[in-house]
Amino acid sequence: MSLTSKLSKVPQFKEIVVAIAPKKKDFKTASGNNPFSKEYETLVPYTLEKPSDASLIGTAFDYLARFRIAQIINKEMRFEELVAYKGLKKLQKDTGNNGLEGKYYSPIQKGIDMYVKGDLALNRDVCVTALKLGNLERYSRANVPGVTEADIFDIQRIDTLTNELTGLMETFEEKFISSGFVKTDSKVVFNPHFGIASLLVDGADADILIDDVLYDFKVVKDVGYKSADVLQLTGYFLLNQLLKEIEHNYSVSESLPFDDIEFSKICLYKARFGECEYFDFKDINEQDIRAALIRLAEYFLNNPDKTVKYTFLKANPHYNLADYDDALRSIANSN
Repeated sequence: MSLTSKLSKVPQFKEIVVAIAPKKKDFKTASGNNPFSKEYETLVPYTLEKPSDASLIGTAFDYLARFRIAQIINKEMRFEELVAYKGLKKLQKDTGNNGLEGKYYSPIQKGIDMYVKGDLALNRDVCVTALKLGNLERYSRANVPGVTEADIFDIQRIDTLTNELTGLMETFEEKFISSGFVKTDSKVVFNPHFGIASLLVDGADADILIDDVLYDFKVVKDVGYKSADVLQLTGYFLLNQLLKEIEHNYSVSESLPFDDIEFSKICLYKARFGECEYFDFKDINEQDIRAALIRLAEYFLNNPDKTVKYTFLKANPHYNLADYDDALRSIANSN
């Protein structure tokens, strides 16, 4: 059960995260507007013909934003490192067409490179590449039978979708890039995860970390405060705190790969409005954060079956996860 699922379906887990989650009044905006308010100006109107296109636009925009940031920090983007690549491998397996990777890998990588390495302006071809990546990523995360090659790569309503993406990226350039939120020497982690803490919730990877801020890019029509979005980011913060506690304060014989990151700030970037809504966990009492961390360790100890990914890893002879259990026990008993 993923972090999102636990927050929506497991009240005991949700209560732990809610205890330190910021409220609407706790947020600030980079623009000075009241957060989550009608003071926002709609810069990119919603023009989608089918509701199902909304999630595709959101995922495709995530890719384009990452590519633009990669341009700035001069970072190579490899297709096989993207979640979308898992979708291509899954599609190849599910359709039984072993030639799909050979057919699409090079054209997609070339499309990424032309934009990221070539320092080119956004164009229709780059938008179409992002839409294909968006379809692949959505497929990788879903359990939908009968999906075909055409369902993924033949983009429908292409003019509407590329026009929206162009508008979203123009606003991103003006409101995010030009405001200096990312610099040439920024430390950037794409899709950061939280090692053993992510495995304990069967998977948790965020959008992007830039310096000491964890961002979640949202392509939504509504400006209102959504507790689910805030709880998701708070969950990431708490999982990272747990990871740091385990890795840095306890002797673990086999350390799982993870992104060694530090952040205290979270930010929701609302792409249609060009607004950044942010909160700093340094504004929360450290004792409250510590109490939530202890309760989280207790929760994992009291649910020994844990998750599919954790159980699978436990059977791997290369890892001795008993040390992680001992660390969780020590944290739970530290109050």
